[in-house]
Amino acid sequence: MIFEGAFRAVRRKGYAEVTVADVLAEAGVARRSFYRHFGSKDELIAAMFRREAERFTAAVTRAVRAAATPGEALVTWVDEILALALSPSKARRAQVFASPDAAQRHSADDHQRTYGPLIALLAETLREGAADGTFPAARPEPDARLVSAATWETLAALRDEADAEVQQGKRADLLSFVRRALGVAEGTGR
Repeated sequence: MIFEGAFRAVRRKGYAEVTVADVLAEAGVARRSFYRHFGSKDELIAAMFRREAERFTAAVTRAVRAAATPGEALVTWVDEILALALSPSKARRAQVFASPDAAQRHSADDHQRTYGPLIALLAETLREGAADGTFPAARPEPDARLVSAATWETLAALRDEADAEVQQGKRADLLSFVRRALGVAEGTGR
């Protein structure tokens, strides 16, 4: 209840302006309940980030592993990340953590626990694609980091773009670039 109340309060007021009292009012819980779990608003936002990151990583992993081919798995991985901007419900939740004030509350360990498994999953996909010829130029570990960086950069650009056609164009540009970098011939559909 505290997490959901915090999401609503931060969306309404912004992280810098929201107070513990705002969170309590949104969550409908007593001050004692809050402080039984968290020492401060910063501890709360860090715990929320960890929980959301774990859920997100699990969902991306399930979706990627359900893909039939390495090519489909790559597109799924990219689309799951970009959904943080393109899916209204996911974008609303992600926005809570995107503000500079909130982002400063995530430790380096939190980021490694979040991004490390996602990059490892992508590297696994690239290894499978290199083995079956889908990605003939792939160097799985370094390429996974570069594909990840390009995807997160595209996500940042999508957050600032309201036009759906432009958003889809940026997504298509990213996928075209990634496929070319991995050695996928144009028009192969992989």
